[in-house]
Amino acid sequence: MFRAIAAAGIVTMLASGGAWADDASVRAYLSENGCAVGPQARMTQDMPTPEFHATLTTYAEAALARGEAERHGDWIVIGSEICTIQPPKIDTRYDIASPVVQRGIGAIDAHAEFEEYGCFIVGEDMQQALMQQDGLSRDAAAVAYYRILAEGVRSGRVSFFSDDPLRTPVGFQVLTGACADVPGIDAIRRSQALMLEHFDTLVRDNASRVTCDANVAPVTVEVGQTLAELTNGEAVNAWTMMDMMMLAIGAGWVEGINATERGTPRPPICSHVE
Repeated sequence: MFRAIAAAGIVTMLASGGAWADDASVRAYLSENGCAVGPQARMTQDMPTPEFHATLTTYAEAALARGEAERHGDWIVIGSEICTIQPPKIDTRYDIASPVVQRGIGAIDAHAEFEEYGCFIVGEDMQQALMQQDGLSRDAAAVAYYRILAEGVRSGRVSFFSDDPLRTPVGFQVLTGACADVPGIDAIRRSQALMLEHFDTLVRDNASRVTCDANVAPVTVEVGQTLAELTNGEAVNAWTMMDMMMLAIGAGWVEGINATERGTPRPPICSHVE
């Protein structure tokens, strides 16, 4: 009874046109952060104030009371009717063009003997460069590396691509400058653009299959199949899950990940089974 009264009060507050109800900053923040609201300490580090977190929580609870959101453990995931999950902003001090990052990118013909062309990123070399030049710890270098990849994917400058599910790509490849002079570059770019365009649907679809448990894969191969269906076969990347996984990790949707730990996914990329 008390919960019902409280929920009704929240809905009334929302309907009454409170200052925050139509605040563009609230909608923008939620869209860029997975349309998910949870404990402040577990949300991204750019939360402006505790008061803003309280505003987000009130907004999410109102949506929950109206049946426009779902609770998953400590998180409330707001439904697609009122919140569209956008490719997330990635908090990174590095750029794919940074000199230290460039030390981990191979030559375009490094794998020509295997008929593989592209500037593929060598993860171990990049992490070693970050440790040696910037003094990062092993774990900090791993996290920085994941975020570099994530920002590269979000900005359309990096992708893990093959149109054959039985042919594993050499690695993530750079899609800019001279590195873009490779076979199939148009298909690579188009597939990734379609993934970003349908990001909300793909995240929510993936969450329906992934539980928020430690050490589980945060993204499944089915996202690629879903994207192919959504685009009538125009998106041909059989490894879409890898680009999606990097975005999830870079966004902080996989908690506790480092050089040795796989971490634990959290909403919106997964769901809690009640």
